[in-house]
Amino acid sequence: MKMDILIAVPGLPFNGETFPKQSLGGSESAGYYMARALGRLGHRVQLFCNTPERQSDGDVDYLPLALFRQVADCAAHDVCVVQRAPELYTTQCRAKLSVLWCHDLASVRGADAVRGTAWNYDKIFLLSQFMLEQYRSVYGLPDSMLHVTRNGVDLDLVARVKAEASGEARNPLSLFYSARPERGLDVLLSEVMPRILRYEPKARLFLAEYANPVPELAEFYAHCNALATALGPNVVKLGNLTKEHLYRAYHAAGVYVYPTPSPFSPEFEEISCISAMEAQACGLPSVTTARGALPETVAPGAGRLVVEPVNSPAYYDAFAEGVLALLRSPEAWRAASAAGLARAQDLSWDAVAKDWTELFEREIRAQNSNMATLANHFWRRSDI
Repeated sequence: MKMDILIAVPGLPFNGETFPKQSLGGSESAGYYMARALGRLGHRVQLFCNTPERQSDGDVDYLPLALFRQVADCAAHDVCVVQRAPELYTTQCRAKLSVLWCHDLASVRGADAVRGTAWNYDKIFLLSQFMLEQYRSVYGLPDSMLHVTRNGVDLDLVARVKAEASGEARNPLSLFYSARPERGLDVLLSEVMPRILRYEPKARLFLAEYANPVPELAEFYAHCNALATALGPNVVKLGNLTKEHLYRAYHAAGVYVYPTPSPFSPEFEEISCISAMEAQACGLPSVTTARGALPETVAPGAGRLVVEPVNSPAYYDAFAEGVLALLRSPEAWRAASAAGLARAQDLSWDAVAKDWTELFEREIRAQNSNMATLANHFWRRSDI
């Protein structure tokens, strides 16, 4: 069953031509990869994003986000997927099945927007069991609306980068951080790195980012820059990396380090963590926090999950010890790398697209096979 699918991805600007040439956040990356994966299955996919004009790459048509409501409200289609922005569902959508694809923690301040537009979508897609429980407790929506899916990894690109890097040795004393600064970079620079350097003075931390600074956090970013400068040559800033360059850097690194959350944003919890998935796909062990969805994302044995209370001396000590254990033991490192690689074999975006397609078909058939269900669908949308 080939379907007409609309996907709305508000956020950083991109299209099929620009994506491979620039760095983007996890949500925009997920939108790009899912649209392409669904297109490869033969569906007609229109992706609405912050692109100035229409552009097509064969599998996907990219259109300006400003056109989304005009198309979604007026043109009949099979499936509509809106990422992160329930306000795009305030007017009637003419899809047979509509989905709100969430990439953020549920919040009390967002409850009115999510519940207030629930009449216009059928499913909420969530990225982990942790996220499901969190949405259930905060929004109180029926379980029938909540569906756990997942993020993915571009395994084809990983394989190509790995082949090109064949024969190049990793630096076992190199550490890597590529999350947003406010998710734990200050902890890494001020507490964890000094503890590591005390025992491994040759360790180096590589930092990557993507071009989406928050003006309100300028003072915090400056604080992190000062901390990095104070560590001198032990910190290397790589700037904004494309996926290809990021995967190359992962294949050269020794450990992915992610001491989250920061005291600056103590309420933050990962609902998935694409970076941890990508690190595993590149054979890079992780050291991070046993919190949020990270215990689900990081495979057993694929690194270290620190259980001590966050932002405490005990946590900083345990985190540094976990990193040092991997730096010092080739056997432990190889076992963690192998565990991550094994998990990554099941993390392709194509597998997610197949799961979505099966759900779309199942739900559309169910909604149209029962007159009472169909009548309820039209009643919810005031569709005479």
